[in-house]
Amino acid sequence: MNKTKILLVAIVILVLSFLSFKNLTDSMGQNTQAPEVNVPNIPDGTACTADAKICPDGTAVGRTGPKCEFMACPSPNSTHATVTTYLDRTVTSLNLTINPKEIVSDSRCPLDVQCVWAGTVEVRTQVSFKSSQSEKTFMLGDPQNVGDFVVTLTDVTPNATAGKIIPVSSYQFTYQIKKN
Repeated sequence: MNKTKILLVAIVILVLSFLSFKNLTDSMGQNTQAPEVNVPNIPDGTACTADAKICPDGTAVGRTGPKCEFMACPSPNSTHATVTTYLDRTVTSLNLTINPKEIVSDSRCPLDVQCVWAGTVEVRTQVSFKSSQSEKTFMLGDPQNVGDFVVTLTDVTPNATAGKIIPVSSYQFTYQIKKN
């Protein structure tokens, strides 16, 4: 990825982060409920900002862990990567870009219910590699070939709970990418 594209991605991320922060602070000054902000939640309740660091290979990595540190950039010789993202939020790793667009179905068994079948999630996802772009529907745990890669949707959070609807903006998707 050339420097111009990297700079453009960084600017877009910064502008979106600023607009999200401004929207949150503007609504907090009124007597309205603050909008949901898509940030990774750490088990101890810490919320990391949703900014990203652009790595030398063009990969964007987010913050994680109790100290909200940036994840490590992949090695230039990496043949696999794991990325986490949200609906309409693009991530790139190993020169493959993933952008989940829509939850097609979520039939997962709620954690507090005993089910005969565990259920699954299907996510319509836009994937781009080099100059090729396509849409695929990924089912949880089902690997799919995308150009020179095998991509698997490995995790979807939050988990379902009986009687509660998961807001679409709360969904977080983890994909595993492996070079063929």
